[in-house]
Amino acid sequence: MRPSTLLPLLMLAALGCPETPCEGDKCAEETGDSGVVVDTDCEAPEICDGIDNNCDGQVDEGVMSSFYPDIDADGFGDATATATEACEASEGYVTNAEDCDDADHSVFPAAEEVCDHVDNDCDGERDEDVGTLRWADGDGDGYGDATTGELTCDDDAGYVENDRDCDDTDASVAPDAEELCDLLDNDCDGVVDDGVTTDFYVDLDGDGSGDPAVVEPACTVPTGYSATSDDCDDTRADVYPGADEVCDLVDQDCDGVADDGATDSSAYYVDGDGDGYGTGSAVVSCGAPVGYVSNSTDCDDANGAVNPGAVELCNSIDDDCDSEIDEDSASDATTWYGDADGDTYGASTFTAVSCTQPSGYVATDDDCDDLDANVYPGAPETCDGVDEDCDGTVDDGAVDPSDYYADADSDTFGDASIAVSDCSAPVGYVADDTDCDDTEAGVYPGAMETCDGVDEDCDGVVDDSVSVYTWYADADLDGYGDPAVSTSSCALPAGYVASDTDCNDADATINPAATETCDGVDEDCDTVADDGLTTYAWYLDDDGDSYGDPAASTVNCAAPADYVAASGDCNDADAAINPAAAETCDGVDEDCDTVVDDGLATYTWYFDADLDSFGDSAVSSVSCSVPAGYVGPSTDCDDTDASINPAATEICDAIDQDCDGVADDGVPTTTWYLDNDADGYGDASTSTSTCGTPVGYVTDATDCDDDDPLLFPESDGTCPDGLDCLDILDSGKSVGNGTYTIDPDGSGTGSAPFDVLCEMTLAGGGWTQSVQAYLDELSTSTSRVYLYSYGSNWYTSPSTTMVWSWSSYQAQNGVYSYGTGGSVTSSFYCSSSEAGHWGVGCSNGGGPTYKVLPIYASSATAATSTICQDRPDVYGAGACRTGVSIWSRE
Repeated sequence: MRPSTLLPLLMLAALGCPETPCEGDKCAEETGDSGVVVDTDCEAPEICDGIDNNCDGQVDEGVMSSFYPDIDADGFGDATATATEACEASEGYVTNAEDCDDADHSVFPAAEEVCDHVDNDCDGERDEDVGTLRWADGDGDGYGDATTGELTCDDDAGYVENDRDCDDTDASVAPDAEELCDLLDNDCDGVVDDGVTTDFYVDLDGDGSGDPAVVEPACTVPTGYSATSDDCDDTRADVYPGADEVCDLVDQDCDGVADDGATDSSAYYVDGDGDGYGTGSAVVSCGAPVGYVSNSTDCDDANGAVNPGAVELCNSIDDDCDSEIDEDSASDATTWYGDADGDTYGASTFTAVSCTQPSGYVATDDDCDDLDANVYPGAPETCDGVDEDCDGTVDDGAVDPSDYYADADSDTFGDASIAVSDCSAPVGYVADDTDCDDTEAGVYPGAMETCDGVDEDCDGVVDDSVSVYTWYADADLDGYGDPAVSTSSCALPAGYVASDTDCNDADATINPAATETCDGVDEDCDTVADDGLTTYAWYLDDDGDSYGDPAASTVNCAAPADYVAASGDCNDADAAINPAAAETCDGVDEDCDTVVDDGLATYTWYFDADLDSFGDSAVSSVSCSVPAGYVGPSTDCDDTDASINPAATEICDAIDQDCDGVADDGVPTTTWYLDNDADGYGDASTSTSTCGTPVGYVTDATDCDDDDPLLFPESDGTCPDGLDCLDILDSGKSVGNGTYTIDPDGSGTGSAPFDVLCEMTLAGGGWTQSVQAYLDELSTSTSRVYLYSYGSNWYTSPSTTMVWSWSSYQAQNGVYSYGTGGSVTSSFYCSSSEAGHWGVGCSNGGGPTYKVLPIYASSATAATSTICQDRPDVYGAGACRTGVSIWSRE
């Protein structure tokens, strides 16, 4: 807005209209000394023009815009500045306040985020989605942890640009590390201890030598294994190389020969007389040869009765080979006994063993006193206390004995009917013979007479001078007699007593001293039955469980039949129900405490909707027994499906059948490789293991380029670098100029891959060379180029249209040639010297001559070599030019 216009508007805004500004339909009022009058409709709509259009005393109210300073002139206003209200933007102002740094023109919304630690696009984040992808290298081995990748703008310490470390906590584990035998994958090739294990051999018998038929590769000796494999019998701990050979027909030392050098072999000697004893030189063997024995002690190997084990006999021969003949130890030597008293009878006190009788010895040893010549077997016995006849009995059969009588009752009086003649009274005998009863010690001449029916004093009269009494029969032997049955005598007869007060002598429990019992009988003979007894209440016990029915009772001193003292039976028809019964979980009050199933252990049961025997932990019931439809286990993770429970077998369906919190665990898995280009071949660097088939994955890991569906291994395994040189360059596989393998028609169809030269630096790179070419499908402006495949086939450059100019005969944007040794920095346009001829040479900084192939004929045909063009008017049909290289790029 011009200054001359703005001043009056500002003045109007300052003054405004008066309180009654309208005269008619106009707002008219002097604005000051200047005499300026504002002539405006009072009802006009307010617009942003510096005038009070509606005469309300306010200028541009509600119609101005907010403007913000844009110091860095990037089209975005300062977000921290206060808005300026105006009708139009002043220079350096804009209508938005979105610039997060108005001092930097490279910072504004929609600016490209770059790695500079600045929020370039004002989205509140710095350097997002830019920078280099790096991974943490926690162990400093130069390889990163694949789980830690992040984009970063700085070469942060501890980060690297690869993710090939399989254990970033251990610097000894990395792709270039040496594999060690330590149960770790040191070189990150996915195989633990590959190529570094040692073979160990099972040692079943624990003898330190292993069985070569059972091998276990490992880093250290596994339990039950050995580093050696030379055990020839791993079932016997005593068989191994170096073991001691013993005589058992077994090859203990595994040298292929049994019993050689056996430690328990023996020497054997010839036994000519077969008596088990040998003689002569030894033969060493594990077993005795026929006719040999293990000793050489026979002193006469021609006489089988003579040997060290023979018994010495009195025969004038050294039978036992001890170099002595008929020694006293001979088995048939005689024992002789000394005869000191010369009575021709010897005693065993002194003996001598000999084949002949020594002087002073006899053949018998039965003299019982070899110092008395009157004592010997058969000598006459006399009453002198000496056993003259050596029969072991003193004075037996003596020629001078006396008579003695038996005193069996030891009352010093003997029985005249039993007498012996002896030198002295034998034990139990006396010289007296006047006892009238030698079986009773109280019966003898002079004893006191008693009332017992016996003649104690042996005077021939029984019970003389004793008193007589009356006695009563006691048939029941209770100590009380029957007054109706009595007898008189001086002594108590058997079966009688002195008392006559028994009222029933047929029952021992009835007498004056008996205790009255509750039985309707007068036990104490006081003429009253059951007197003085306590009575009780008794209760009918129909079910015999010892508890009666409280509603059926009687009173008596004793329990009537089928009655008991205890009441409280709440069901007298069931013996299992009474106050002492144990409560069981059955809905019945067994213990009669009016409460059903009280005192029993209760359990939590879980509803089993799918009837797989595992319940839902969210639906439970507490009781002493399992309710219908409930079970004890509460571990069902899906109670709507009977195939899902802790006992179920896991299958590959992404469902946790066995309720262990993990789906498909324990199911065999397959390694799948990402098939990004869907050509049926996977990328070996991107894999996953699963039991199912992941979308976009295949089992083949041999794709040549997983971003190009046309590149995959041929039948012989060959992987082309690309479809052509430009494809190789665009896919990042270029390593500079040189030979590459291409397959223009795609893998698996048409021609096989072949090698070509690629120009990767000149004119943008990606040019494919052909030693032969021809053009086809000419039109007024374009043609497709066909390149020879160095084999037997032609192929078309993929989707490449070569553009040609017919008017100037120039090659454009496609095919050009260059001489050996030169370089081309851009495509050249060279005019033909005349129609029908090759273009003239074009100089390139003093370098070699370059020629292009202008197209001006109506057709082009294939030929067998070099470059051919059909121009009959100039060259004749099928004329060709040689020495030209054709390069093509899409």
